[in-house]
Amino acid sequence: MILEVSEQNDLELIKDPDVQAVFHHLPKTADWNRELQAAIKTGTFQVPRTIMPWQTSAEIHNWLKECIPVEGVTAATREALIQSLLKLVECAQDLTGASQFMIRLFTGRPNCRCGYHVDTVPSGAPAVGILHVFNGAPTLYVDSENVTTMRDFYEYLGVRERLARLMTRAQGKGDHGRYLEAMQNIRQFDTKPPFLRDPDNVNTIPAESIIAFKQVDSRMHWSDHPASLAWIHASPSEGTPRLVVNIAGRDQAAHRRTHSPSGVTVRASGHAATRKDAAPFS
Repeated sequence: MILEVSEQNDLELIKDPDVQAVFHHLPKTADWNRELQAAIKTGTFQVPRTIMPWQTSAEIHNWLKECIPVEGVTAATREALIQSLLKLVECAQDLTGASQFMIRLFTGRPNCRCGYHVDTVPSGAPAVGILHVFNGAPTLYVDSENVTTMRDFYEYLGVRERLARLMTRAQGKGDHGRYLEAMQNIRQFDTKPPFLRDPDNVNTIPAESIIAFKQVDSRMHWSDHPASLAWIHASPSEGTPRLVVNIAGRDQAAHRRTHSPSGVTVRASGHAATRKDAAPFS
């Protein structure tokens, strides 16, 4: 199941073994976020593609204060962004009980390098990640019922990764002709992904949504595991620059919390229905 929730606390529904992803669309764009979005769109605010490996929340806070750019936005908006990122780390901590986190953070214009994929975590790490895109084109995803087999998906992924390497190699050599040819091959390949029963049945999650989603244990990656164990998704291939943050945790602790979810929408096979009887769980 893919769930849409009205309260951020209900992201805890990702702990349900039958749930692949839960997303909460932030109801209103704050003034600071509008300023940030405008600066990202014009390119005056840029964050290089960065991976922070396994840091505590305190270490992450220190890194953000040092390394989030000061150009392009006011000091108040910069501080609001830092606090927003720290709240996402806190959300990941609540969902996983982890004590250390890996953060992937960047601004960039959508391109065709990142097609359908699943995120992985080291063996034994919590299989829940947090994704938040602050602006721009929506993230794409497919329902597990639309996937033929994960063997077919990984065959697609292997072919696509080879095509992406050809494109990157051609770009590095300045071979514009081969670069365009490789890009065209990728776009054609993604038009009808061979692992989908219905290639036209693709869903989107708007930017400004906080997404909690299932990741794949690295030992199972490339195996024919059930499609329900992972969330197959893709970045958009076109659009204005976006600010993207992806958070994973490790060192899971015995951390449990129970609450009563409210206002949950279930998305299955491209359809939506209100789920009012969702039972609480820990």
